[in-house]
Amino acid sequence: MKRKIWRTLLVWASISLIMQFGAYAYLNDKVKTVMVPPDLKPITQRLSADIPGVDLTNIQLSYAKDYLAYTEHGVLKVYNLKQKKVVFSKAPLAGSDKNMGVLNYEWLPDRNTLIYFFARKNPNPVVTTVVQPSGGSSATESVTKNPPSASTPASSSAPASGKSSLQSGSSAIGAPTSSLPRTEDPNQDQKLKQNPAPTPAPVPAQPKVEIRKSNPQLTDLYTLEFPESDNQVEKPDDRFNQTLTNFPAGGTISQMLFSTFTNLMYLTIKSGNTTQLLQIDVMKKVETISRSGEVILDAAASERYGTLYVELKSVGKKQIVAVDGYKRKVVSNDQNMEILGNRAGVLYLGEVQNGILTKVLTLKESADQKENPATQTEWQGSLAFKDDAVQIGAENQVILYNRRIANIIANGKDRTVELHGDDSYISVDGAELVELTRQGETTHVELRPLE
Repeated sequence: MKRKIWRTLLVWASISLIMQFGAYAYLNDKVKTVMVPPDLKPITQRLSADIPGVDLTNIQLSYAKDYLAYTEHGVLKVYNLKQKKVVFSKAPLAGSDKNMGVLNYEWLPDRNTLIYFFARKNPNPVVTTVVQPSGGSSATESVTKNPPSASTPASSSAPASGKSSLQSGSSAIGAPTSSLPRTEDPNQDQKLKQNPAPTPAPVPAQPKVEIRKSNPQLTDLYTLEFPESDNQVEKPDDRFNQTLTNFPAGGTISQMLFSTFTNLMYLTIKSGNTTQLLQIDVMKKVETISRSGEVILDAAASERYGTLYVELKSVGKKQIVAVDGYKRKVVSNDQNMEILGNRAGVLYLGEVQNGILTKVLTLKESADQKENPATQTEWQGSLAFKDDAVQIGAENQVILYNRRIANIIANGKDRTVELHGDDSYISVDGAELVELTRQGETTHVELRPLE
């Protein structure tokens, strides 16, 4: 009987362990999916449209490749490539300065949502505050109402007789203290007792006026969310998020980066001869993570670990550093090294000499980035390089392009793809080619997968 009971307990214990192990394996797999999301194949489209206007700049294609954002004469516009019409536009406010309105914008990498910054004049650049005194008065002024009609210098007021000395001594003991000089009147002390000198009268403190000058420019952060491109009823949802009061007036946003892993956004801001790197988190907290005297040259955000890689120059010395909060670790001290981009847990670096790319190197990221990590050389050659026309492709290719050609580096080799149109752009995910051709008063847009 006991053996049967023990056998039953062992069977149930085994079943329990198997179920626990299965549940643990399932949960562990789900956690891995969240912490290190799988690399999904980008969406590609074959679409064409004729957009009114010929001066389209800052062309950017949405995540699903069905919305096109661009700027025309300072006005942000978004064109629905399937419905073939402009579905959103935003111009600077009336009376705005030259560099106001929409400063820059970027599509989120995983949805049809556009993030943009809008600059406007501060309606109250000078704030006047009246500060009331606490306690009823903050200062006291002394006022003498009945000054003596005559007085003599103190050096001649005391006669040489002993009587005078006695009077003086008794006055110090029994008479009220007076700040008035002694006179020849023998009844002076008695008169002072009967008519004491007036005490200073308190004067009410006056309110204090404080004038404070604030930023003449206010910069607002907006989230513009679009419905499915074939939805003809629902309107775009244009939501105000917050105002950045510390954004430098007249500054320009040269780069916007997103880390979906950490829900952080990074801005590289140029203002005069200075650059500034801002970090904005999901709770709308804004922090400056660049240091005084640093010039930010380029940056790339890891989509897998949330690390920000920054190419900077300080005191004439160029570095590439990995930034994680306030911590920094040097990736490279090579003066010829440049950031090319980041994709699927790999940082791509390029050795550039006199405007020529001579080498492509890679660094496999980790959760604990090491100081001066080892890199691997993926390609060597000679190609003209422009850092604002480089993209990491959907299949980890390094793509250098201009209006006419795209040089694609992959598997240690490079090949050339001919581009058509007056201007050509490649989507952020490196999967879609956008070709623009001006035709009269319109611009013909052609979308095709980059092969």
